[in-house]
Amino acid sequence: MPRMKPFAAATATCLLALMLALTPAHSQSALRQADSLYLAGNFRQAISLYRNYLGDTSTNTQAWQRLADACRRRGLLQESLAAYRRAFAQQPSGSLPYGMFPPILDVFDRLGRGSEAISFLEPFVQQGYGNYVLIRKFAMFRSLADSPRYQALIGRARANAYPCLADPHHHEMDFWIGDWDVYPRGSNQRVGSSHISREDGGCVILENFRSLVSPQSGHSINLYDAGDSCWIQLYAGSLGGHQLYTGGRYRDSAMVFQYRTSAGGRTGQGRYILYDQGPDQFRQYQDISYDGGNTYTVNYDFIYRRKREGPLGKRTHTAVAGGRPEGAGGKK
Repeated sequence: MPRMKPFAAATATCLLALMLALTPAHSQSALRQADSLYLAGNFRQAISLYRNYLGDTSTNTQAWQRLADACRRRGLLQESLAAYRRAFAQQPSGSLPYGMFPPILDVFDRLGRGSEAISFLEPFVQQGYGNYVLIRKFAMFRSLADSPRYQALIGRARANAYPCLADPHHHEMDFWIGDWDVYPRGSNQRVGSSHISREDGGCVILENFRSLVSPQSGHSINLYDAGDSCWIQLYAGSLGGHQLYTGGRYRDSAMVFQYRTSAGGRTGQGRYILYDQGPDQFRQYQDISYDGGNTYTVNYDFIYRRKREGPLGKRTHTAVAGGRPEGAGGKK
């Protein structure tokens, strides 16, 4: 049997070693070793192993992301940016990898590539990315702050962050927002004070009530349920009760809710209505029926007058005062 020449034998040995290195088992072992080094903070050696593992065709998003981060930490900014772009390119269509935006923007910033960063961000903002606060903190955008592209980017991102502000339904209770003095209808005796504010990007309205004639206080959270096309209010007060108001719809200058409650062994149903009476006044009314809606008894009827000055300024909102009876609908 003919013997293999030394040069041919050496070549065959190298080819065999290369083939073994490319086997899935060896590849996964190399990846595990790279991950271990990365997690241990040994970024220099991790970078070398990730480079060998990834090559030019790998679609392993996490490996590209870790290579990018390791290079960023080692100051290899060009390679880091290229690896981050590969990691972003592997994301499913429509997916927003929120955790990768801060580091890639840091790399753009350290490279001083503000215009390139805007081009990178624009498609993601179109898809719904909304962290305009993060975007605005980078120095690379200072010289571009007045440019139409940057302004459009920030405007769209802010709209993504606060979708409720652009929805007309979420403004149906704007007349309620402010700081108010509360009076029984037909009386000039002030019985309560209320502060009502828009919170959480305009998606929530909070009511803070305090009675001036009793120890009572209470709060309500109000939100628009897009699924049912109506408002919901949940009120809880210092007497320990709570009440849910549902089906709130704004019609004919009034927001009308319905509710059900049990008191004294009886189950009742009622209406809770906020009448919009202009920029400086609204009426708050609640009644209840224990005979299926044939007759109603008024629980309370208040007029809210806007305070001349308040934390929310000229046009603010407030809520309940004077004490919505706990046993009649759970309100103050």
